[in-house]
Parts: sequence; structure tokens; C-alpha cells
Amino acid sequence: VLISCASSKTALALAYCLRMRGMRYVVGLTSQEHLDFVQSTDLYHEVFAYDHIDDLPSSRTIVYMDFKCDGELRQRITARMGTNLMYNMVLGPAVFEKRMKGQVFEKRAREVLFDESSWRERRRMVAEVTKTGRNEKLRDSFPAFVQKMRNHVKLRKVVGMDGFRDMYDMVHSNAAPPSEAYVCSLHEDGTPAEGGEAEGALVDEIWG
Repeated sequence: VLISCASSKTALALAYCLRMRGMRYVVGLTSQEHLDFVQSTDLYHEVFAYDHIDDLPSSRTIVYMDFKCDGELRQRITARMGTNLMYNMVLGPAVFEKRMKGQVFEKRAREVLFDESSWRERRRMVAEVTKTGRNEKLRDSFPAFVQKMRNHVKLRKVVGMDGFRDMYDMVHSNAAPPSEAYVCSLHEDGTPAEGGEAEGALVDEIWG
């Protein structure tokens, strides 16, 4: 499995799940400045920078998980992997998708991975889902993932509208370091609304 935006928290979680399931080859793609961080997590068998697509081993069949939503990058990967590329899955927000003219092997429509109707249906099925042992597996696997990430990711508290706006601009412009995750409160003093939890307690709960 080949994963772009390998330094993102969602990609790291996916890589962790794949490794726990015994996936034989999980490869990360990231920017040159994030390369050392991604390698340090030890969640990927190999990590490559976007500028080194031509170095990807092309002798394995592979599925590409595209968190970057970059049509030009998908084209380069398609050309590199040839018939060994089994599937392209675009996972990132459509609003950020970067298309490329004349792109080959591109689907006309994206898969809908999650929407409100499917969420409601899954909520109705929750009684059946719990019988499969899913909750028990999640209870055991999530703390292990969190414990591993504590060594690589620092939680940063962001308070108030100005702080939230600055954080959002930093994330949107790709200036946020991959070693940080953000816990946000729109209350200027960090005080929760009535009946809510204190911000520090929220951070403690996330890190267990």
C-alpha cells in the first residue's frame, strides 16, 4: 500500500492499522522537509519524497491511497508503477483536489467513503456491530497507537478565534510541523461552556 501525505495524522493511523494487520509492504510519500519525521515513526517499510517517485520499486503490485488529492502526482505514480498499480483511492477533501489535464486511467467520479445517510445507517446497526467484537478490538488497539504517537507528536492547545484562525492558516498553507497536533477551544480564556470539560482535561483524555 502506497500512502501520500504520509506525515498526516490520518495517514499515520492508516499505516499503523495496516502494519498491525500484517501488511507486508507499506510505503509513505511525503515532502522532503517531512521525510525525517515520517521515517522516525517507523510505521512505514519505506518512505520516499515526492521528488523521488522514480525511485519507487515497480516490481510489486500496489494500491495507492491518495490523501494529497494531486492529479499530477497520481499520473507520475501511474506511469512509474504501470500495470502493477491495482487501484487509485482518492481520500482527501474534493475541494483541495488538484486535477491534471489529459490524465489517463482516471475515474470520472470519486467514491463516497462517508456521508450522513451512511452514518445514520451505521448508528442504527450499532447493536449488531458490537456483537462482532469491533469495540473490544478498538479498545485494545487505540491506546497502543496513542502510546506510540506520544513519542512523535506533541499536542498543542489553541484558544480563541484568533488562535484558531492562525492555526488554520498554518495548517492550510502546509506550514504546520507534522510533529504537532492541535486541541482547539473557541473560548477566549479556554474556559468550556457550561457542562463542558476543561481544556487540560481534554488533552489528558486524548493522551490517556
